[in-house]
Amino acid sequence: MVQMDIPAAFAFAQLFAWCGRKRLQQEEPAILGRYTVVAAAYALAVIGPCALYLYSGWTEWETMYWLRPIRMDTANFGNPLLALFVPLFLITLAIAAGTGFLLAHRWIRAGKPGRVLVGLGLGLALSVGVVLVTPSAPMFVGHLDDYRAYTSAALSSGDPSKYGIVSIGPWTLGMPWVADREILARHNLITCLNPRFLIPLLIDSAIYFGCTAALAIWFRRQNAGQLVDMPRSVFSGGRRAGRQ
Repeated sequence: MVQMDIPAAFAFAQLFAWCGRKRLQQEEPAILGRYTVVAAAYALAVIGPCALYLYSGWTEWETMYWLRPIRMDTANFGNPLLALFVPLFLITLAIAAGTGFLLAHRWIRAGKPGRVLVGLGLGLALSVGVVLVTPSAPMFVGHLDDYRAYTSAALSSGDPSKYGIVSIGPWTLGMPWVADREILARHNLITCLNPRFLIPLLIDSAIYFGCTAALAIWFRRQNAGQLVDMPRSVFSGGRRAGRQ
């Protein structure tokens, strides 16, 4: 879900800095520093495509039912917010990752690596916390109006457990494994456990977290100097080659 992805980009950038903290102690932090650019590129090349894949297939679920897609037709000229969504999302991802890494790098250079762990924890907490704003949203997959009608019918039925929903004060908690399939079908919804959704989600998540783990290991190896050294910044490589 895109609301999770932005703070996750910040948190994972902090994780990368922590993994490479011994090497970063020898580097001056810079917006266009080599490792800062790697962290931002990771957000664009890994988190962005994984999130947008789900967004392209299950738009309302991927935005936690905060966004109503409006399709183009003869009576409607589309939703400008949807046109801006993708570029704004990608720009924000890169900024979040770059900022997270740059902050962590500065803390490491200042001899305060413990702050990186705090930043990592806060980023992950915020990533999970945004889901709690609409806690039943990730459990049911469909369109915004159908989802709202389903939750409304569940709460007014007197027995929301048949719908896989438990109400605790203002919160609605989803339990898709007990939801009545017939009721779901009437509302044009499926649960997140449905193979039509779950299998693509698991593949997408494996790519997401697999690439994240691989880059964390790469930063870890930088500490031992096991990889070929990179240019000091994204511009220095060309200038250095030119002088040679």
